[in-house]
Amino acid sequence: RFINEFFARVSPSIRAHGGFVDKYLGDGIMALFPGSAEDAVRCAIDMQRRIGAYNASRELSGEAPIRVGIGLHAGRLMLGTIGELERMDGTVISDAVNTASRMEGVAKEYDIGVAASERVLVGLEDPGAYRARFLGKVGVKGRREPVSAFELYDGDPEPLRSGKDEIRPVFERAIAAFYDRRFDEALRLFRAVLEKIPEDEASHHYARIIRKLNMC
Repeated sequence: RFINEFFARVSPSIRAHGGFVDKYLGDGIMALFPGSAEDAVRCAIDMQRRIGAYNASRELSGEAPIRVGIGLHAGRLMLGTIGELERMDGTVISDAVNTASRMEGVAKEYDIGVAASERVLVGLEDPGAYRARFLGKVGVKGRREPVSAFELYDGDPEPLRSGKDEIRPVFERAIAAFYDRRFDEALRLFRAVLEKIPEDEASHHYARIIRKLNMC
């Protein structure tokens, strides 16, 4: 009942933004947007807002709120059927699918709403029209080079959204210090972010990594 209710809330957003559902994966969805990366980004932001409204109704009913992570990537793929005579299924196959799955993993790992690859941002008509911050570089299975990951936080509730706006320069300096291996400086900057927005899970994530490195 819960999973079907959740899908009924968010799946219409996919169609409204020019996409279609490729398949349902347990409590997850794989969706394709043949028009543009912009369609996928707008859908992801809208889905987060729908989830916020869903949580408001859940809380009124005494139910716990839910959190959903979305991963976005853009690229070419093959869409068709696979299987054998007794069992066929439609699916998509490509490196782009693997990278989109990795971005979904980043959303879970950093406990954020929407994670997008650099290729998604490059495909936007006006990337500055969206709230985005650089999260770091992540490895993807089958790729030699890591992929740059970004958080899109237009769908975050207030005051978290405005807090991330205000503290974004400090957060991005902290990321730069981390990749320069200036870990003490990075930790100080991440703590400055957390003083402003204690619920910033990406900063908590990096702070935990640095503390582990300092213990080694």
